[in-house]
Amino acid sequence: MRTEKGLPLGLMDSESGDRVLIYTDGILEATNSKGEEFGISRLKDALQKPGASAQSILADVQPFAHGGTLADDAPAIVLRH
Repeated sequence: MRTEKGLPLGLMDSESGDRVLIYTDGILEATNSKGEEFGISRLKDALQKPGASAQSILADVQPFAHGGTLADDAPAIVLRH
């Protein structure tokens, strides 16, 4: 993805095993029965699991949020190096 002028905006050199997650606020704002949001901390934990993927992250979010019911859309894309 290098160009004559370097890397595209927002990209940088990475090491093997690095990951980039693209997601919407529906994941962070998914709430459990206590009204707690899934939040960035749980999202980071889900992304750091070995073999993390968009599917595995959503598999963590759905049971947290009332057994799979989300109030907002929750797309996710994981890019791995």
